[in-house]
Amino acid sequence: MGGDVINRFRSVWSFLTKPRLVRFGVPCEHDVSISLSQIALRALIGLFTVSWIGSMPFYLFVIYMHENKLFSYDFFRDGVFGLYTFVFVSSIFIVLLSLVFYGFVIWAKVGLTQLRREGKNHCRGITWFFFGMSCFIHYIFFLMAMDAGRLTVLLWLMAISAIFCLFFCSFAGHGFKRNAQNWMSPLAFIFLSAFLPFANQDVTAEVVAMGLRGFNVGGGKNIVISQKDEGGEIRGKLSLLSPQNAYLKDSKGRLKIVPLTVSSTVVIW
Repeated sequence: MGGDVINRFRSVWSFLTKPRLVRFGVPCEHDVSISLSQIALRALIGLFTVSWIGSMPFYLFVIYMHENKLFSYDFFRDGVFGLYTFVFVSSIFIVLLSLVFYGFVIWAKVGLTQLRREGKNHCRGITWFFFGMSCFIHYIFFLMAMDAGRLTVLLWLMAISAIFCLFFCSFAGHGFKRNAQNWMSPLAFIFLSAFLPFANQDVTAEVVAMGLRGFNVGGGKNIVISQKDEGGEIRGKLSLLSPQNAYLKDSKGRLKIVPLTVSSTVVIW
């Protein structure tokens, strides 16, 4: 009985560790040639790609404002530090989420590359570890999304994470020469990462709203503004809190722009 269990375990382990998909590994590039024009073109595309990754949260933020029928000039003019902070945190969050969701794909490619070149794979264990973590994270996020009724938001995050991870994976295992010739994947990444939010603007706006709610500066949070000079209170759902104005919607869904002064008291919850 015990021998059968051990044999089954060995057969399962052998199946999991059996070398396969070797052709997906990257071959050696000793025969790859490269020209100065390819390096210059790749540097230009690389600069454009880095600029796009840095400005992508701005793009998502503009989609959020479009969906909420507002545009805050003072937020872009006077709230630059806060906007850059939000952009930086958003960029880090998207990159980390992509690695948590699908980082095992990168490790798998690195391991297959080593297997193809050297006949061994030292990344198999860590690949399976990140694959198991990915399954667990997907399960937890799925339960949370179903409970909150935001399955579309989870699907949006999964899609954008897959786009980022595939972009990173396109460079894994390659040397300088092959990466210098790789201009298709950056352009495909830019197109897909721009098209997905644009084609699903309502879901994109909800994703941005979640971030604004986390900072207590929008996303539909309850707000009460008291103006000591004028008296009375203004209540509504906060769409965006900028340095000079509060953009909120009243009980009838109408947008109100309330100027903020030194005598204004703002309560958000």
